Amino acid sequence: MNERRQEDLIAALEARASRRAALAAMGLAGAGITLVPAAAAATVAAVAEAPVEEEKGKNRCHSCCDDGSNRLTVLQFLHAAPGQGPVDIWLEGLLFFESVPFGSTTGLTRMPNYQFTVTVTEPGAGLLAPIFEQEIKLEKCTATEFAIVGAFGLNGDMTPPATGIAYPIDREPTGKKGAARFNAVHLAMGAPAVDIVTGDGKMLARNIGYGTSSAPRLMRRGVYELQVRVAGTSEVVLTLPKVEMLGGRSSQVHVMGAASGGSKLSALNLRYVNCCTRTGGKRRKKK
Repeated sequence: MNERRQEDLIAALEARASRRAALAAMGLAGAGITLVPAAAAATVAAVAEAPVEEEKGKNRCHSCCDDGSNRLTVLQFLHAAPGQGPVDIWLEGLLFFESVPFGSTTGLTRMPNYQFTVTVTEPGAGLLAPIFEQEIKLEKCTATEFAIVGAFGLNGDMTPPATGIAYPIDREPTGKKGAARFNAVHLAMGAPAVDIVTGDGKMLARNIGYGTSSAPRLMRRGVYELQVRVAGTSEVVLTLPKVEMLGGRSSQVHVMGAASGGSKLSALNLRYVNCCTRTGGKRRKKK
């Protein structure tokens, strides 16, 4: 079955059982995992970049928002639960990703536009022993990250139980040549709201509460020192000495860890190619 026929079939399927069939038909189950190592305290450890898909003849990343297709509706999982073991991730009862460790992402995976049941389990435990189960709805032409947070199993230190937090991945065009975009996500359990400030005192994001993300903003490309401060104060709880922001990319800094239980705060910077941004800065010559 070719890709167009697969997409037509997916669009026609509505029942939950049919959605499972759609996932299997797309060949997504067991698609593998791209590991992004956990960041050490006070450092940005790794960068993952989304692939560029160019429209023929236009030399830009594929604009799913123009043609209404679901080809670039994408979903990514992030294990952001400190002190917890790796997890298996299931969609509609199909195993997608195995043994995802803390501080790692699954990479962007193309998905059909449906509401899915996400089940998170310990590796090899199967669906009969879920850590948690949650619904997530994907809209056309969107990029979504689903962060796994909280504690698995019995919880003596009163850490919130495991759950998922979904929020958008910024892929909007920068609008300015060479400009970058930046936003931050607060995933540090039990920590108060935070501000993100540059080393020279410029406020980038204010009063980000747990489980929320800041509004994207334009930045000049370059390397920045970033400070994570308790919101409304000068108290620095985490310093990120070298956060590189590239032109035509969105940098999404994730503040992770916990305020209790001995877990140190850490950060992970993921960069994404902005939708409709040219690659390489040069137009291809017409043949």
